Amino acid sequence: MKPKKQRETTLLEMGPSPFRFRIFALCYDTLIVVALWAVTTSLIVLVNGREVTGALLQSILLVETFVFFCFFWIHRGQTIGMLAWKLRLKSSSTFTLRSALFRFCGELLSILTLGLGYYWIWFDKNRRSWSDLFSNSYVIRYRYEKPSIDLPQQVNATGKNDKKRK
Repeated sequence: MKPKKQRETTLLEMGPSPFRFRIFALCYDTLIVVALWAVTTSLIVLVNGREVTGALLQSILLVETFVFFCFFWIHRGQTIGMLAWKLRLKSSSTFTLRSALFRFCGELLSILTLGLGYYWIWFDKNRRSWSDLFSNSYVIRYRYEKPSIDLPQQVNATGKNDKKRK
């Protein structure tokens, strides 16, 4: 049995990501992060035997959030929310931990200013948010293009191409 031949797909950039797709991706990622927080908090309470509050818990959750985003930005170039909305992080050089830290700080600042860093997309000619500017990167929207399939011509019983004449 022959293995199936894989068709290669080409990633086509569609330009800078529009505002609405970034917000949709952020909402998806927020749901995932909140679920991670719930699991982490539950495990801490289970191990500790009592409710944990204060700066220690907040610090743990902040580090957990940073690790979540860094992992996806560095290793995949996109978070789960970005993947769902076909967004990808682009950078002129390799995206490093330092770049991820700056991007994370830009994201936090954008959220703490009630989204002002995201609204910046409307004023920037390259549609870059504060986190893009801080990390020297940008977010693009993409799509996949599958190559066209060349169908074999039908051959009649005489061995010649079967072309209908009009």
